[in-house]
Amino acid sequence: MPKIRIGLIYTVVVAGIGLLVAFVLTTNRLEPDQKQTQRTILRKTSENIAQPNVSQNRTNATITPKRKIRLSASDFSEDEWSQFLSDFKRRYKPAVSNWCAAYEGHIPFSSDDVTPGNFVERISKNSSFAEYVFVVNGITLAVQVSGSAVRVDYLNDPRQTRKLASLPAKADAPITSMPVSREDMTKMLKEDSGISFAPAEIRMKPTGFSGKLNGGAFVHVGGDPENGASWKYDFVFGQDGKIAYYLKGRD
Repeated sequence: MPKIRIGLIYTVVVAGIGLLVAFVLTTNRLEPDQKQTQRTILRKTSENIAQPNVSQNRTNATITPKRKIRLSASDFSEDEWSQFLSDFKRRYKPAVSNWCAAYEGHIPFSSDDVTPGNFVERISKNSSFAEYVFVVNGITLAVQVSGSAVRVDYLNDPRQTRKLASLPAKADAPITSMPVSREDMTKMLKEDSGISFAPAEIRMKPTGFSGKLNGGAFVHVGGDPENGASWKYDFVFGQDGKIAYYLKGRD
């Protein structure tokens, strides 16, 4: 009986090895073009490139390219660029100018600095919603288009915000004063949004306790103080009173 069991186990092991060898040999017999195709598919998947939307019946196939979620300015077609220039003049630039006027004296660049020349990319899933991203003197600015509404909804100056992740020098005492007041914020937010926020909705604290960006201010507006995703506006001001970070949150 033991000899029969040993023989059976031996047979199963040999069969398994044979199947493994056959699989390896079959894989290695792929033509170079087939291997390249596999690598290309893997690479495109890892790069998150939008794939065509394919609808197929028994007789033919129709391939309709999807709208790319991220499209750099250099990849715009002539028609897309022409439309962008028209929309920039009629819609995007006025929105930027109005936003800069609302926060006059606190924007780290002039509205005149925002031009088609520093447009970087469009982030969009469809024609009714898009983010147009500009980089102005190293500062990222985004203009949101949602249907007929156009507004600035994001600014980030990395030269300032990266200081928040750096430890201050031991000799630097935290500066507890802030470069903007609650009254300043109430006025600017009214100009930006048309909403008169109550003083209790405008929460402010010095940045000097949270990193190397000493003398600035965190300003969180509206929503649940314990839930950042609910805030209506989120700001970081530098010591000079310029906005280092701006995010338009929930309406």
